[in-house]
Amino acid sequence: MNFIREYEEKLGHRPYWFMRQSGRYLKEYSEVRDQYGINAAFRNPESMVKLTELPVKYFNPDYLVLYTDILLSLNFMGMDVDYERNLNVRKMEMAEIDLNKIFKESIGLIKEHFPEKPLIGITGGPFTLMSYVYDGHGKDYFNTKVNIIEGGNSVEEFVEASYNFAKLQLQSGCDIIQIFESWVGNVSPRDYLDFIHPFESMLIEKIRGLNKPVIFFGRNTNHLLKYIIEMRFDVLGLDWLYDLHELSKEYPWLLIQGNLDPSYLFLQNSNLKDKVIETLKFGSGFQGHIFNLGHGVPPNADVNKLTFISRVIKDYE
Repeated sequence: MNFIREYEEKLGHRPYWFMRQSGRYLKEYSEVRDQYGINAAFRNPESMVKLTELPVKYFNPDYLVLYTDILLSLNFMGMDVDYERNLNVRKMEMAEIDLNKIFKESIGLIKEHFPEKPLIGITGGPFTLMSYVYDGHGKDYFNTKVNIIEGGNSVEEFVEASYNFAKLQLQSGCDIIQIFESWVGNVSPRDYLDFIHPFESMLIEKIRGLNKPVIFFGRNTNHLLKYIIEMRFDVLGLDWLYDLHELSKEYPWLLIQGNLDPSYLFLQNSNLKDKVIETLKFGSGFQGHIFNLGHGVPPNADVNKLTFISRVIKDYE
């Protein structure tokens, strides 16, 4: 039996969590971020534990997600990120932060507090990591695409940094890794196949070598699906642009995660319930299904909507 179905049987309902489940829509989140400062919040075990565990208070997700950021993996390339200044990536000028100590302490405490909940660690896909280095917070990705096509072996350096970041989390106690390749949907199928797909495959294989499940998530990837499906991830995270019913006809063997449209969090509860049930219904057409949104919780969402969704999931038969 696969690990999702085993967990579902143990829980008695479809397992669920929400991307960005610890975020600005929660009052305490902003309070903790203000207390520590944005840069320090990602590097302080106390704040990491508080923010990782915060969603339990409201909707008790079946998975916890380590409060960290994929760009911290750039430390392995001698780069640091200034979150105070619009995600400014810079050469590391200070002594390298001890990520090993930070993760061991924070993850150890989380697992001590919630030993029954699988803890998801995160890392970035090569295109997404490169986009922040070469295009900053911009969304045209011109420099990233040029660098990937003309940059020789540089993509492999990002794969290695992402792998080392994932490895550190898994060795510190995380149970699963989600690869966020969030922006790869902005490339053409040909460029994806020629310049990105081999490196994503490499990253997945390296992480799977640590004998932990890998979730692969990207946005706007419909045009890349036939290539993505070739990779050996364990679970495919889907955004809301995928029709689960149609997809299950072609790929019923998949383990999937998703894919409620985040905009539905602003519906009336009666309509929201219908959409959640629809996702559960069509998600059951796959070999396994983790309920989630198709992307992150919006910062202006009402946490009561997530609590409501959790009740609908638990009542669903």
